[in-house]
Amino acid sequence: MVWTSYTGDFGIISGIKTTSIGIASTGVVFDLYIPENSFLRDTTIVGTAITLSGIQNGYYFVVSNTNIGNGVTSLNSSGTVIMNGTENLNNVYEAISVSIGQSSVPGIGVTEVAQVVVSLTDYNGLTGLGYSGIFGEYSWARIAATNRGATRSFAIYNNGLSGIETSPIVRRLSPLENFNYNQ
Repeated sequence: MVWTSYTGDFGIISGIKTTSIGIASTGVVFDLYIPENSFLRDTTIVGTAITLSGIQNGYYFVVSNTNIGNGVTSLNSSGTVIMNGTENLNNVYEAISVSIGQSSVPGIGVTEVAQVVVSLTDYNGLTGLGYSGIFGEYSWARIAATNRGATRSFAIYNNGLSGIETSPIVRRLSPLENFNYNQ
């Protein structure tokens, strides 16, 4: 029998600043915040309310709908290119370092956020940094299967284009059986 677990969350980016620490010598820090009205904070839907992103070092995540930047190239922890972004800071990133810190969130004030450091090849003229704004959105998810037996590889077929929308998508064939599940 295969046991599978799913984890992940999504929300807003409430702050962005540059950094130059460790592996991310040219890096950005994203302040990730799960909004107050998110269903992830509702115990009647998710069982245990999530108030902080559960993203961890080494996890990949998507940044979308950003409103600053000119397109950047993201790097993983070994310095290999993950993706060449073409619009603002929209991209796929690896969380090089994750910590919990205090930041100002619009409409909330100073609160705890997940501060995620990512690595870039360069800033490409990046301006408009700050905090206490909504700079875009983030999402991440992990699917973990145990007792799988043999390792399997799957081919990824993208059309050779760059951009988040051209990336592969994982979709369930059967709905989850869960309390208060809405399809």
